[in-house]
Amino acid sequence: GIEIGMAHGYFLIGPFVSLGPLRATPEAATVGLLCGCAIIGIVSVGGLIFGTTIKPTRFDREGDKPAAGFIEMINWHAVGGLGGAGFAHALLTLFGSLHATFG
Repeated sequence: GIEIGMAHGYFLIGPFVSLGPLRATPEAATVGLLCGCAIIGIVSVGGLIFGTTIKPTRFDREGDKPAAGFIEMINWHAVGGLGGAGFAHALLTLFGSLHATFG
């Protein structure tokens, strides 16, 4: 789950940074980070609601409660998604300031 979340968090902020209404401002990377974190949060809450109501058993280990593996995967997806978005924001901020300094 964490690898899936890292990938999603990393690429989700790009469209907000380059295509959003604040794309030409210095705050574009921060707005992209906040929007990416909001999407990861919404998807994670939706996944947790799905896991609680439907109780999928695909990721369950022997002896676990129904949907325990799915809920664990969604939790790690949330952690990875926030980490991926933060990493992408750090790269955009670092290389944006380098481009402004040396560009």
